[in-house]
Amino acid sequence: MANMAWNSSMNTVDVRAMLNDKDEHGEFKIPFVVVCDAFQSEMVSYADLVLPDTTYLERHDVMSMLDRPISEFDGPVDAVRLPVVPPTGQCKPFQEVLIELGSRLKLPAFVTTSGARKFKNYPDFIINYEIEPGAGIGFLAGWRGRAAKSS
Repeated sequence: MANMAWNSSMNTVDVRAMLNDKDEHGEFKIPFVVVCDAFQSEMVSYADLVLPDTTYLERHDVMSMLDRPISEFDGPVDAVRLPVVPPTGQCKPFQEVLIELGSRLKLPAFVTTSGARKFKNYPDFIINYEIEPGAGIGFLAGWRGRAAKSS
């Protein structure tokens, strides 16, 4: 959902030059481009692989101070968006794709010490991810673990 070739980079001329740049052998310096988007965009023209993404109405989303301020600038804010309609066609939320890739590649944050998958999907990741086991600090800035007491 970031169109680097058009407006998301704030430096579109240089981004397009990098996407077209070739080495001394005539090969692209960026050898493989994957675009995941809900819309046909300028980036699709550069893509070797296009994955159909969902819109914000079809997926779970998390907005956090770790991502960007979405409310008051002087305090931590977390928000969780819930889907209101199911995804259409072959669309899959990109967050789900990332959880799947991390699990299949057995990246340490996505598997247990025995190598088993740690998160079944993105909502599970949102709830249960911790920066380290037992830290109580997860994906959301305000989350402090299951044992946290509410005031």
